[in-house]
Amino acid sequence: MEPGSDDFLPPPECPVFEPSWAEFRDPLGYIAKIRPIAEKSGICKIRPPASGIPALTPTPWGFLPCLFLYQAGV
Repeated sequence: MEPGSDDFLPPPECPVFEPSWAEFRDPLGYIAKIRPIAEKSGICKIRPPASGIPALTPTPWGFLPCLFLYQAGV
């Protein structure tokens, strides 16, 4: 794209991975397995198995709790 050009080029889609429970039992092992593919695009999305997502219910004050999973060093 040349400077001053108004043409927008959308970035390519990121790879999306949907592991089974058997694959997702060891999350760090799964990430190591898909790492070569994810590194090519610089980003990826991992959708955990559907039955593993806890049900979130609003608190008595009306707030919906958020679930953040963080692994140091990853």
